[in-house]
Amino acid sequence: KNRKRIILCVLAVCFLLAAGIGWLVYANNFTLSIHLEGEAELLLEYGDTYQEPGAAAVLSGKWLFAEGFTPEDAVVTVETDLQPDVLGKYTINYSAQLYGLQATASRTVRVVDCVAPVIFLNRSGKTILPGQPYVEEGYVAVDNLDGNLTDQVRRVEELGVITYTVMDSSGNPTVVEREIPYYDPLPPELVLEGGENIAIPCGTFYSEP
Repeated sequence: KNRKRIILCVLAVCFLLAAGIGWLVYANNFTLSIHLEGEAELLLEYGDTYQEPGAAAVLSGKWLFAEGFTPEDAVVTVETDLQPDVLGKYTINYSAQLYGLQATASRTVRVVDCVAPVIFLNRSGKTILPGQPYVEEGYVAVDNLDGNLTDQVRRVEELGVITYTVMDSSGNPTVVEREIPYYDPLPPELVLEGGENIAIPCGTFYSEP
């Protein structure tokens, strides 16, 4: 009889303990959420490789584990149609399932073009005399997204300086200047009127020809 009583007491305690734990778990109202590492909206330069910052599934309760924790068996699935070589707005979707609970989250990635075109100036090293017209030596404009933009370069010559400007389809401007290579290697020539040698009578004043 004593043995049966002990067994019954143990079973009763286990039942009450299990019921208490079950009620606590139910009342604690556990929830599953996804914590994103990094910003919820990211900018990705056109052509660059996307580096996923990461995400973690967090389990938290009303009383127990109120600050949340990440279970070792929690797996976050990532899905996206991101194309780094196509400008636009993309969404990265995260999802997780654990103990019958589900959670989702999303991150926005904008593929943008912030790189300005590059203008290459041809330089022959030749010089021209001041006052002579400058003959354009040539230039090439190239953009990482739009390719060759040479035919869209605006050229303005003013006060011995040529300014080249161009803008790509994303609105990135580039301005380059070239100083016209004026150079005069010849010194001025001084011509004496009346010759280099003049003879005048002694005692008379010299008159500059």
